[in-house]
Amino acid sequence: MGTSGDMGDAFGSLCGGGIISILIAIGVFFILRELVCWYWKLNELVRLQEAQLTALKAISEDIRTLLHGNEGKLNEGEQWPTHETSQANDIEQ
Repeated sequence: MGTSGDMGDAFGSLCGGGIISILIAIGVFFILRELVCWYWKLNELVRLQEAQLTALKAISEDIRTLLHGNEGKLNEGEQWPTHETSQANDIEQ
């Protein structure tokens, strides 16, 4: 039978091998993830959506400024028009 030192060495090498295996698996995951994102152009799609969001926010602020002056702020008691209020105004006219 082995001594306690032998068991410690076996346990140490088992843990070391497990840690190395986990690190290799994580590395492979990140490499495969980048390949998938590149192939399906996901990174480009996200970048384009972020640019669209920025442009839409700027347009929204411009519309608020044009409609309501006061740097786009509503006067007391006013509400932003919604789809329902727009339809009601169309019916009244």
